[in-house]
Amino acid sequence: MKKISTLALAILLLPVAYAVRIEEVYYDPINSETGGEAIVLYNPSDDIIDISGWVIKSESSANDATISSGKKIYGKGYFLIADANWDANKDNPDWSSADHEEAITLTNTDSGIALMNGTTVVDRVGWGNPINIEDNMYETQPAAMVDEGKSLKRIQDTNNNSNDFIESVPEMRASSGNYNQTRISISLSVQSYSVSIGSINITPDDFSEDGVQIIPNPGENKEINVKALVTHETNASLIEDVELEGHDMQQLEIINTTSAYYQGKLNISYNTMPGIYSLHVESGDNSKSAQYEIKELAAMQVDSLNLNLNIRSKNQFYYIYGDENTSTVDKPTIKNIGNIELDFGVKGTNFTGTYNNISMNNVKYSFDNVFNSSKSGTLSSQFVLIETDLMPSYLNELGFEFFIPEEARGNYSGSVVVSAIGSE
Repeated sequence: MKKISTLALAILLLPVAYAVRIEEVYYDPINSETGGEAIVLYNPSDDIIDISGWVIKSESSANDATISSGKKIYGKGYFLIADANWDANKDNPDWSSADHEEAITLTNTDSGIALMNGTTVVDRVGWGNPINIEDNMYETQPAAMVDEGKSLKRIQDTNNNSNDFIESVPEMRASSGNYNQTRISISLSVQSYSVSIGSINITPDDFSEDGVQIIPNPGENKEINVKALVTHETNASLIEDVELEGHDMQQLEIINTTSAYYQGKLNISYNTMPGIYSLHVESGDNSKSAQYEIKELAAMQVDSLNLNLNIRSKNQFYYIYGDENTSTVDKPTIKNIGNIELDFGVKGTNFTGTYNNISMNNVKYSFDNVFNSSKSGTLSSQFVLIETDLMPSYLNELGFEFFIPEEARGNYSGSVVVSAIGSE
């Protein structure tokens, strides 16, 4: 008979070792027990460890928190598990946001937590009296309890909570990407120097009086030039960033080893109100101001300089109505292109013809297209003042009413003169 030999194999199953440990527990926050508690995990190894589905077990629940799928702790990295609404309720707004956020319940006295991978206890820590704590919720002996607002912080790993954890100021470190972190030290050397700003010259100066007086350009911007003397304590070529009202000034001329002239430009709008204004030249931490005066400008623009009226019947009134649209040249419009409110003076002439004349008394004008209002009048050879208080940049209609008498025939021509006068 053939012998059959057999071999018995003894297989020893060893527990899987995990490097992840509980690093810090914040179980007694100051502001809110609901939303302010947190647990920090740490991976002291160089390996990436997948912690998907791992569970925080507490005395309140066997599944107090379940870590989301895909979560990992990188080598030498941290992982922050925090209560729901952590960012709104955490005691210190500068603490990191959580890597995993879920409602957790940590008891303040005689309690503990365990980090579980399935049925395997990865790490655990307890605090308080061991008589009142489940055996599997601490290692050897629980740590001493901490005061409100303090955390239980690991200082070593001897598998004895009473030796490994102390009361500490909370740090609440999170993953920040869970990559190994390298601190880069940066040193700055700042070389300080003194820059001074001397004389400031503004042109054009439209008057010979003391100071600088500027009359705006009617209806458009006026460019003014600003020239400033800037001095560096050692070398004019080292002068940088000379600005006029936030705009760079260009170097115009180096006059000696330490000083140079710089030039800049400003635009003054036609409707800039009269008054005293200041401009500012800056370089580094130094600045200097200069004043100028904007003078009053009474100016207007009329879009209709030639008007024609075709007459079909006598003993009738005919009208040319104004509007507030400068593109309709057959409907007169006045625009205030100065910087003060305007009233208007109006005068005119008789309308002369081949056979006879039409008196100016037959012509009315109006600044509101109503020919019996306070803004209307009968044409006269002398200026008549009409108060309109027309604001800078605003538009106003100018209309005319003509009465054609029975004796009129042929062609007639005449004129109306409108003068802009500053309102009092």
